[in-house]
Amino acid sequence: MSKIFTKISLIFYIFLMIFFLPYFSWMSIGLYSSIILTILLYKKLKFKSLLWLRMPFLLASIFLIYKEYGTWRGFEPASILFSTLVILKVFELKTKRDIYSLVLIQFLHIISLSLLVEDFYYLFIIFISLVISFSNIYILSQLSIGEAHYRKGVKKILKYSLYGAPIVIILFLVFPRFNFGGFLLSTTTATTGFSEELKPGDISEIIKDPSVVFHVKFTKRFKRLDMYWRGQILAKNNNFDWSKTPLPERRNTETIYKKFDYFVTYDTLASGPLYTLEKTRKVSLTSAGSVISRKGNLYFSTPLLNQKSKFKGWLGPKVAAKLSKNYKQTYLQVDISKNSKVQNFIKENEQLKGKPTEVALFLKDFFRKNFLYSTAPGVYTGESALDEFLFSRRVGFCGHYASASATLFRLFDIPARVVVGYQGGLYNDVGDFYIITNKDAHTWIEYLDESGIWTRFDAVSVISPERIAYGADAYFEYERFRGNSTNIEEFISSRSGVLSDWRQYLQNIYYQSGTLFFNYDLEAQRELFRGLLKYKYRDSSIAFYLPYILLFSLFYLIFRFRVKLQSVLLYFCILKYERMNWHEFSVLSEAHLIKSIEGRSDHLRDLLLFHQSLRYDRGESLLKELSFFLRAFRILIYG
Repeated sequence: MSKIFTKISLIFYIFLMIFFLPYFSWMSIGLYSSIILTILLYKKLKFKSLLWLRMPFLLASIFLIYKEYGTWRGFEPASILFSTLVILKVFELKTKRDIYSLVLIQFLHIISLSLLVEDFYYLFIIFISLVISFSNIYILSQLSIGEAHYRKGVKKILKYSLYGAPIVIILFLVFPRFNFGGFLLSTTTATTGFSEELKPGDISEIIKDPSVVFHVKFTKRFKRLDMYWRGQILAKNNNFDWSKTPLPERRNTETIYKKFDYFVTYDTLASGPLYTLEKTRKVSLTSAGSVISRKGNLYFSTPLLNQKSKFKGWLGPKVAAKLSKNYKQTYLQVDISKNSKVQNFIKENEQLKGKPTEVALFLKDFFRKNFLYSTAPGVYTGESALDEFLFSRRVGFCGHYASASATLFRLFDIPARVVVGYQGGLYNDVGDFYIITNKDAHTWIEYLDESGIWTRFDAVSVISPERIAYGADAYFEYERFRGNSTNIEEFISSRSGVLSDWRQYLQNIYYQSGTLFFNYDLEAQRELFRGLLKYKYRDSSIAFYLPYILLFSLFYLIFRFRVKLQSVLLYFCILKYERMNWHEFSVLSEAHLIKSIEGRSDHLRDLLLFHQSLRYDRGESLLKELSFFLRAFRILIYG
């Protein structure tokens, strides 16, 4: 028995570790691999001295936890500790009690893993793991292990899972959804591909990763052309590169009284900037966590309880920036050689200095002529990088155009800054939401107009308007197959079809189910019950169909549990003529029951004989079985 369970446990654990690979560090995986290798050597060679390695392995695990997380408290440390205990327990599988202990630790390990994830893929793996663990307990209870028993165990566990599903759903909906604050903090968080510095070629590397960053759903129609998701502002110039620096302005504080305009759900557990639209004036987290409003109308969030960030955004009118007195030192700072071609270009157009709107029109016309948009423009290095881009090669990606645009605005004595984030998104017609991926990574600039309002300037919108109008996903795919189609609209039309529709349906199911399941908090629970109480049932079709649904459900229950219901009805019929408890009724045969009511009721005697025939011959027609209920009710009412 112990040998079989050793194999089952090791195989089960290896597969579980492979599925949850992103949640473990390489040091943890190295430790687990060493323990598994030691177990295999011990089982093969029977070296008892290897048993002494259990304590060093456990101490190494505890040390590793503290080194990686700086604490022993939290979901992740608990998960690593349980992982170690599961493997170490395999060393000493000798008795049935040892195997029970192993299965118990496996349960705790699976539960700790379930607290780490917010993804249906991992929840499905956890469900399968629980089924396997329960099946192991069933096998142990049978005192023998074989293929037939294992299959029987899995079938029984799946059967009981289906029986318990309605209760689980009801408890999920009605059980109070309390938030216990920040007792357990998220320590493992993902980060976006953006850094605090921008080299013009960085964005072209980020778009190679098609991973989903977040989903967004609007409460009203919103143009893709205006979907600029701001996350970071870079204001320090170093020739062709940009980096972060403190912004010389105060935060805008406004009170917004209206319904939120969009709802964002992050796809990964991330601590960092919240990507919001340009006119966002208010942000409210709906997940556990904290949000900080920063200068430049930016927001930063820290998730708690391993919940992915979810927030509502409110849009408002554009307002003038609240600038500090020395704002020009930051927003006009450039690090460009005085002998560069850029300086000569500014001198040739010196009449535009200090005129924001005219400079914006001039630069749009300048970039529209002889400039190309490319994801692989080559490398620009050295002090002449900007000159080479503007006056020689004239090929670049969004980072190149943003860097050059901000520098030119500043040289024209107009405050400007580089903004990093995402543009657009992939629209899902079925679910009416957008999917923003790393492909949508984008940079643009903001300049200070005559009214003191930060205004967007994106050179890509005039060099390659298709990228902004149709989104990154469609545009980059069109660029790959450009030789087969001369028109992007024809190409997009050719993409649509059965496969595209199915993909949208699957995306919608994943998004909607995830939103309902993972976002079901105390507020959502209150909204559900308010809606149920306020719903006008009389005015809806539910009032018409409800009686039929209840009648159908009643017939189904009678059919499903007809054998037990027949026994219960027969018992109540006998109670009308003879006092006896349920235990006596259940152990007596029909013959003894007939004797006990002899001469009291011919109808009851016939019912007992009828029940006897149904009991020993279940091949009777359904109508004949249902007629038993009519006879029983007639006896209960009339005798």
